Amino acid sequence: MLIYRADFFVKDLRLILECNCYDNHRYYNQKEKQQREKLLNQNYTIIRFHHKIIPEQLFNGILKAKIGKTIKLYDIELINYEISSLNL
Repeated sequence: MLIYRADFFVKDLRLILECNCYDNHRYYNQKEKQQREKLLNQNYTIIRFHHKIIPEQLFNGILKAKIGKTIKLYDIELINYEISSLNL
């Protein structure tokens, strides 16, 4: 049984929204994350976005949502650079 708490969940659209910002998301076990996404993508769309996203970019990502797909609306390398420059 999968126990998972989404940041935002839109049942009618079968949409999971995950805000990935400067927190422990980057320390998640990547293998478990991939397995969880594979299971969730069977029935839902996952959209991952950075907390500094421009709303229009998020809305456009939602419009492109398709069940079985994970959409990433951020550049992980840029986020890692910003984190390292903040010394978090």
